[in-house]
Amino acid sequence: MRQSYQFILRMCRSHMLRKMHVQVRVQSEPTTNAVDRNAVAFQIKLSDDPSWNTVGYVSVHKLPKMRSAIDKREIIDVEIEIPQYGHSARIPGYFALVKIVKKNKWMPNDPNNVYLKP
Repeated sequence: MRQSYQFILRMCRSHMLRKMHVQVRVQSEPTTNAVDRNAVAFQIKLSDDPSWNTVGYVSVHKLPKMRSAIDKREIIDVEIEIPQYGHSARIPGYFALVKIVKKNKWMPNDPNNVYLKP
């Protein structure tokens, strides 16, 4: 059963505070995303759960550079910080910063990029 982003982020926080292993990755969703065929998801796998769980998406303006890095196999490392409870756009919930290291320099954001519906 698919868990909510908030539940997974709360479990991620609990695992990380207890020094349990948490894996994170960026994953393309060209055939499974109903909003954007170029979508790239942030997914985590907790040490006691064999499945990968989506906890968010790369923003539309950062998609071109992320897709380019994935397609060129330039991603070296993906890390997640311990999720914190707070407010984003006045919406309360758990949020986590994701750090992505790649070969070469990142391209700039593309403010003109739009969602590509499947």
